Amino acid sequence: MSKTPSSPQRAPGKGEPSRLARIGQAVIEAGPLILFLAVERFAGVRLAIAAAIFAVVLGFLYRRWMGIANTRLGLLAAGLTVVFGAIDLLSDTPFMLQYEGVISNFVVGIVFFWSTRGKTPLIEELAVRHGGISTEDRPDLHRFFDYLSLTWAVYFLVKAALYFWISLRMPLEDALQWRAIWGTLSLAAMALATGVLSRPAFRALRRRGLLEAPKRSAKSSDTDSGAPDRKEPRS
Repeated sequence: MSKTPSSPQRAPGKGEPSRLARIGQAVIEAGPLILFLAVERFAGVRLAIAAAIFAVVLGFLYRRWMGIANTRLGLLAAGLTVVFGAIDLLSDTPFMLQYEGVISNFVVGIVFFWSTRGKTPLIEELAVRHGGISTEDRPDLHRFFDYLSLTWAVYFLVKAALYFWISLRMPLEDALQWRAIWGTLSLAAMALATGVLSRPAFRALRRRGLLEAPKRSAKSSDTDSGAPDRKEPRS
């Protein structure tokens, strides 16, 4: 009977990024939003949209050049930015800005939720890629990352509802400012809570027996670790 570690473990010496690499990655991820807010204040909305699209494309090319694989979440965010930005640039007035935050957060929330029905939830992908976490032969970790991904799905769906309410109540300029403030603070709070509370939450869920291996689709069940071997029927 194998011994199950009491908390998520990092893969020793493999895939664990340095602090400088994490800071650089965070800057690249937040670059389009930072550039949009800075340019919008001094040069208007259209140039801000173009700058954000440029930052997305530049970040994609940088990852390709450095050999850094793009995550599903990163590709989704980049795609939404480019699509909505292109629509606004080609329109007489940037009308999509009013509801871009609503649609993008709703889509991201649905993607987080849907990822828990597949082989690898989004939070697990991010933890393995950027945090050096090893999930090999750890069905309890797979289940824990399902819970975390569902938590983030709820966060994005609630934020989409709030953005929709703001878009109905405020003019575009005020709505963008409130969305920037609320979005930045809430995202930072969620990221901090995820980092600080993950280990105690993992232990608490494991003590209550809530981290049993989930039943996944037949396509992915063959690769799930910890599943008991089926006995062949006797002839």
